[in-house]
Amino acid sequence: MKRFPMMLQLALILFCVMAIPTAILMFYSGAQILRYSEKAIAESSLAGLDANRRLNENALNNLAQDTVRLTANMPQFGFPAD
Repeated sequence: MKRFPMMLQLALILFCVMAIPTAILMFYSGAQILRYSEKAIAESSLAGLDANRRLNENALNNLAQDTVRLTANMPQFGFPAD
């Protein structure tokens, strides 16, 4: 059986020693990055929905208050009070 040169053997060993842990770390860190980014996207979407809900509630409260004020002041404008 023919033997490989020593430098080729060392290069192959070095490649295995470096490539396998690097591949494992890349797989693990990729999964972590994906998990964290999905969580961040979900939190930011939820925050946007919450802000929109509060804005709509404030607008509806203001509209209701203005309606009550307008109906309370209707006799002043010459409208008959029912």
